[in-house]
Amino acid sequence: MLIGAGLYVAMRVWTFAYFIPFVMEVEALDVAALTPAMREAAREWIALSVPRSALVVGAAVACWLAARRVDRLLPVSTA
Repeated sequence: MLIGAGLYVAMRVWTFAYFIPFVMEVEALDVAALTPAMREAAREWIALSVPRSALVVGAAVACWLAARRVDRLLPVSTA
């Protein structure tokens, strides 16, 4: 469970530190005002979204595996 929580927190920190500020900057600009450098930065932002999504999937899988393990450790009631 700690691995899942850690992956999720890492993804959120990365999102708030990099992704959200960049999106706010781009949204404030007119599309015609985008420079080639800004377009390249947008392509990089899109490319970095893939590993960010992988962190979300990794967190979900880790939490699911932890839940399965806890489920196996709990006593089964026969009543």
